[in-house]
Parts: sequence; structure tokens; C-alpha cells
Amino acid sequence: MYQALWSCLVCVAVNRRGQLSHDAQAAAELAGLVYGYTPIPKEENVPLLHKPIFWAGVALVLFVILQVVFW
Repeated sequence: MYQALWSCLVCVAVNRRGQLSHDAQAAAELAGLVYGYTPIPKEENVPLLHKPIFWAGVALVLFVILQVVFW
């Protein structure tokens, strides 16, 4: 238990020191890497098979079928 405690404290200390030693990056440099700075593409004229909501529905239907079969 003490080894886990010390390793956690050392990890937090090293991460904090690394965070303080680096300068913050500009928003333009973070575009494409960070969700908040990346423009979200629109799904206007996309076929049904290329939409994530369609595949989410397929996965849900398969889950329900497997749930009924193995209940």
C-alpha cells in the first residue's frame, strides 16, 4: 500500500512539474488535436451507411437480439 501511495505522489509531482515548465500553446496550434478547438464537420449529404447514428442503431438492434437469445 505504501509503495502505491509513494508512486502516486511521485507521479503527481512529476506531472505537475512538467505542466508548469511548459508554455501554453496557442489555439491555432491545437486545432485538430483538441476537441474544443477542432471545427466539427457537418453531415448534410452523406449516404445512410456513412452516418454514425445508423451504425449505432444497428449495434443497438444486435444487442437487443443477443440479449433476448441468451436471456
